[in-house]
Amino acid sequence: MIIETAQHYLRTRRASVGIVAGVIIAVCLVSMLWTTGVVSSQPETRLYYVNEVTQAESIRNALDVPPMPDDSGKPNLVQASFFTCSTPDQKWAGYYNKIDDAAVEAVRKALAGLDLSQTAFMPSIYKKNLLIRLPAPGSPWVHADSPQGQAIVKQLRCPHDPQHAFFLTLPEQR
Repeated sequence: MIIETAQHYLRTRRASVGIVAGVIIAVCLVSMLWTTGVVSSQPETRLYYVNEVTQAESIRNALDVPPMPDDSGKPNLVQASFFTCSTPDQKWAGYYNKIDDAAVEAVRKALAGLDLSQTAFMPSIYKKNLLIRLPAPGSPWVHADSPQGQAIVKQLRCPHDPQHAFFLTLPEQR
């Protein structure tokens, strides 16, 4: 009975379960890195970034506030949230995120000197100004906490098997 109820819950709420599981794994990974000393007091926690124009992926410090300038000097680098399904080496972009242009400098000041080994929480100014969009070219940027932003997160599914759970993936940490 309990197993059947759990299986039903997982089938009917797969996106929510995948997101929660991804966040838990990410927090555990970052916590493990901090407690083992892999991440110093000046952390190098890293995230994926993507150039919106060229689609080139890169890995940068988690405290780099997107949009960041690319090689041409234009603010085309944004954070990319990648996920994996049943095959860990096959990641896919679920959504991109950046900070609203009007708040970028204020957010950078708020994050200056923030030590991720002391807190895993971003200041409220970061969350309040977070924009997300689908990776499809031309998709609109929306506030992450808006109904449209929530819809982007809720629609996440494994590309080849929508019934399968998915997990947030992070680059190798130094």
